[in-house]
Amino acid sequence: MARRCLAAAAALAVLLMVVGQAYAGDAEAALADFLSPPDNFTVPNIVLVSLDGALMEETWVSGFDNLINTVTGRNPNGCRIPMTWFVSKQGRDQGKCEVAQRILRLGHEFSTHSVSHSEDILTFPYDQLVDDIEGVRTWLNESCGIPASEILGYRAPRFYVNDITGRALYELGYLYDSSLPDPDFNVRPGLWSEGVELVCNTPFRQCPTWNQYPVWEVPVYRLSGADKRTDPLPSEGMSIFQRLQADYVRKKGLGVPVVIATHSNYLLNTTNTAEVIKFLDWAMEEPGTWVVTYQQYIAWLQSEPGTQMDEIMARYPCDEGGDPTDEVAASWKDDDSGSSGANGGGSDGEGGGGEGDGKGSSSPEPSPSPEEDSPSPEPES
Repeated sequence: MARRCLAAAAALAVLLMVVGQAYAGDAEAALADFLSPPDNFTVPNIVLVSLDGALMEETWVSGFDNLINTVTGRNPNGCRIPMTWFVSKQGRDQGKCEVAQRILRLGHEFSTHSVSHSEDILTFPYDQLVDDIEGVRTWLNESCGIPASEILGYRAPRFYVNDITGRALYELGYLYDSSLPDPDFNVRPGLWSEGVELVCNTPFRQCPTWNQYPVWEVPVYRLSGADKRTDPLPSEGMSIFQRLQADYVRKKGLGVPVVIATHSNYLLNTTNTAEVIKFLDWAMEEPGTWVVTYQQYIAWLQSEPGTQMDEIMARYPCDEGGDPTDEVAASWKDDDSGSSGANGGGSDGEGGGGEGDGKGSSSPEPSPSPEEDSPSPEPES
């Protein structure tokens, strides 16, 4: 009882201070002072950029030349921004190890997007699904020399998942999935086994037993406006830049990421890419903004409260802006601790700063149909 009285008294004192300043003729300043975080507020503003598709020269041009190498902003540590590449083979013998090696030298992240990218993936028996998921990691490792231990994420083709998807990811040792929509814009990612809300509410998304597995879910968050979750377009009177900016503003200080999920054909459109670059350059001017990979973000979520993002990023290679065809383009750190490895572990998503617990052919991947994100008859809400 005494504690409640003290809390009420403190709240009243703050309110009186605000009202007092308001009567002094500065209500707007009073409210701003009341709502502003303290100087030592450390929750970073996170942006996750990804590209889904086969590793072809056209994919490289769209993701690196058109986007990453054109953004002028840098992360606070001075490094060029990284990206997560969700790799598929499109059901064909697609993929160039030369492209994979460039991505590796930049210090970007590889994740899997299935071998087949099949519309029928929900009909696959367990063993076939395992082969479809794991085949990408096997190819990257055995053919391209990418360490299998660094390929820990999955995004389902067309976002189609079912109960055995969860079992397969756990038994294969994956750290995270990024296939589901967010329950709300202000809800942080978390471990399935720790009760994170999983939006599995359509015939194309079923996951009744996923909550027994310690795998992270990093949702493909929806932006403001009525549009699918990948390849954002103008919507409801807002440009692409304005939609991304609005999402950034509403998530500021929450530790919840702005997700920019793309495909090659989207980034080959110069209008789209210019809008995304405009946003990234704007965001990088905002204090405390980091563009990171999915694994880097999860490493922060798993960290002790108060951990700064630059401490996390010091574990990873820094792309200092060199030529990615140069074998030393990325400056690798001595500390190889990285993220905490497969199957989650660590915290349940409340860590990382502690504050702000807020709620084969030469052609690129075919352009996703309008149903890529919200397949008919599954409307995206």
